[in-house]
Amino acid sequence: MEKKDYNGNELNIGDVVIFIRPNYREFVTGVAVAFTPKCVRVKYRNQRGDYVEILQFDYQLIKR
Repeated sequence: MEKKDYNGNELNIGDVVIFIRPNYREFVTGVAVAFTPKCVRVKYRNQRGDYVEILQFDYQLIKR
């Protein structure tokens, strides 16, 4: 299951990615932790410092 970021770079589990935080207009960094058939599961720290996992489409991510 090959996933590519916004720029066409291949994504792998463990890659650091940049994306727009849900419900806000700011960039955050996270780590790709798993792939689903349609999305990438990304783990990042929210504003309180807790780790959160979300699903993002591969084209919504930029590999760092």
